[in-house]
Amino acid sequence: MSDVLEHLYTELDKKVTYLEGEIAKGNLKDFSEYRYLCGQIRGLAVAADLVQDLAKKMDSPEESDDEWRS
Repeated sequence: MSDVLEHLYTELDKKVTYLEGEIAKGNLKDFSEYRYLCGQIRGLAVAADLVQDLAKKMDSPEESDDEWRS
């Protein structure tokens, strides 16, 4: 994984960990705030998955070229 992608993945993971901590503390004012944070965590998880997929494609360009053509 390139340094840039690794840094991006690490930052996404830090943000998820922070938000999970906020939920675990139980300091949310209402259920809508809980749902909002859960949505943020889901979005960050999707972004992290995309970063990992990109890193894999960059590590093996022959395979990723075939995927893009189909």
